[in-house]
Amino acid sequence: MTGLVFAGGPILSMDADDSRPEAIGIEGDRIVAVGALSDVRRVMPDAPLHDLDGRTLIPAFIDPHGHFPDSAIVSLLRADLSARSGCRNLADVFERLAAKAAETPHGNWVRGAALNECQLAERRLPMRDELDLVSTDHPIWVIHSSGHCGVANSRALARQGITEDRADPEGGAICATVPGV
Repeated sequence: MTGLVFAGGPILSMDADDSRPEAIGIEGDRIVAVGALSDVRRVMPDAPLHDLDGRTLIPAFIDPHGHFPDSAIVSLLRADLSARSGCRNLADVFERLAAKAAETPHGNWVRGAALNECQLAERRLPMRDELDLVSTDHPIWVIHSSGHCGVANSRALARQGITEDRADPEGGAICATVPGV
């Protein structure tokens, strides 16, 4: 057996016990040995040793649909509406959007990102009329933390030609109100 042995840095197993083995040995796409370096070497005596040089090794997978650059985009171009940034209720959301609108040229888009209604005190997304109170001079688009839905003010909807009588797009829905509110 050849493969590779990794040691020389923290190895996060991510198992239920949060164990921290000294070494890990892989063969192809399989983990074949985990534990003390001497134990891994008994299983894989000929495998080259890759010294982590103090760096951390964690289990990983290939994500063909990642949003990892979003954090940089949010900080540069959008209002961060995440709970992590301090948005705990809709008043916080509206305050952040108003601040972004104040620094945005008249008529340009104001975008909010990373909003998760489950982390807001009200447990709902803002509504169009509420976003209209933030600004009618700017189209406003607020995207959910999942990146798969959002809410807009009247100016944004009008700019995109979306009216209350417009048919829903294939695979989606245009809602004038929040169900259950």
